[in-house]
Amino acid sequence: MTKKELLKIYLSDDIVEDKNYLNNVPVEKIKWTDNNNSDLISVIKLAIEGDISRESTNVTARKINQLLNREK
Repeated sequence: MTKKELLKIYLSDDIVEDKNYLNNVPVEKIKWTDNNNSDLISVIKLAIEGDISRESTNVTARKINQLLNREK
């Protein structure tokens, strides 16, 4: 399964849709290469990349923390 397919699966989850985390953005329009995504999408991308590259969960967690703690 490709990382693009995994992203679509996670974003199509009932929890994401029920809680309206994507602010009415259709999942079909979200692309892996989009850089202006929400933090949720960016975190999911980091987790998928970490899993595919088989990096340790500590490294992936550190990357996610850096992403979420950056100043906007």
